[in-house]
Amino acid sequence: MFRKVIFGVAILVCVSQVQAQEKKSPALAGCLSFLVPGLGQVYNGQVWRGVGHFAFATLLSTQIVKTGTRTEEYMTYNPYTGDVGTAYREVSYTYTNNWALGSLVAWDIWSIYTAYTGAKKINKERGLSLELKPTKDSFGLVLCYKK
Repeated sequence: MFRKVIFGVAILVCVSQVQAQEKKSPALAGCLSFLVPGLGQVYNGQVWRGVGHFAFATLLSTQIVKTGTRTEEYMTYNPYTGDVGTAYREVSYTYTNNWALGSLVAWDIWSIYTAYTGAKKINKERGLSLELKPTKDSFGLVLCYKK
């Protein structure tokens, strides 16, 4: 059991080291965070930051729509006897928390921005850049190493 754990940790370390040497696409990181908040950070190798982004987005999304029941009191009137009374009924309700919805949208935009800028920062630290340049045959993306 202990050897399996050590072997599994060693594989994770090796995979993360190999992933750490790759260039990161800022556009892909931003798109992944658009689809699932925090996924772009995980792609960049910032796993705990990605987990935090996802957890906070999940927390906000659970607060957007609230449902429940409440008891309402209303007056009754009997036109034949002239009696006035009080009755109660259970009413179900649904409402939207606009602050939670706005916060979720802002958080998603922040997640996309940090994933995009994080990938650019990683590439800059490694001396890599992904630029749109004309090549000999066509116009396309070129991986540039800056020294």
